[in-house]
Amino acid sequence: MEVNNSLLYTGLSGMNRGRATVAEAAQDIASGTAVSEGSGDLATSIVELKEGQHLFEASAKVVNVADEMLGTLLDITA
Repeated sequence: MEVNNSLLYTGLSGMNRGRATVAEAAQDIASGTAVSEGSGDLATSIVELKEGQHLFEASAKVVNVADEMLGTLLDITA
């Protein structure tokens, strides 16, 4: 059970980091900060946006696996 809780915590933590990364990159793009300092910074912000998206999606899959593991464990013990 401890492993499953740890897995769930890891997934949720990753989802929060991904959300924060997306929000920060989107803010940079929307505010024009990335554009005003040159196209390299805009590209960096777009890459960070995609990184945050992928982090969130991968972490959501981890949460899904933890949920499936818990369901299987409950089925076995029932």
